[in-house]
Amino acid sequence: MKQLALFLFCALIALSCDEESELAEPEVIDFRSVKVRWTGDYQVDGCGFFVEIDSIRHKPFNEDYFSDDFQILNDTIVEMKYLDLNKEITSQCGEGFPFKIRGIEILDIK
Repeated sequence: MKQLALFLFCALIALSCDEESELAEPEVIDFRSVKVRWTGDYQVDGCGFFVEIDSIRHKPFNEDYFSDDFQILNDTIVEMKYLDLNKEITSQCGEGFPFKIRGIEILDIK
């Protein structure tokens, strides 16, 4: 009987620790100033684009939104409207290991 009670207690704890339920819903952020950083092409071990917002790196899952004009070594400051996914997405650079990073979806760039 004690084993059954212990099992049920552990199961209850495991079910109450669902990370997804604590995350906020995606939120549209109207135009604000962000820093776009090109880190190189994936085929040559680059990581594509990152967007820095309030000193935090984010990965746009639709980074093909950027034209080739953004593929420069210097950071580019733009006004961007985006959807903050309020969760981490999995990304990978070249043949490196996958990693988690805050995800956004680009909606518009000025």
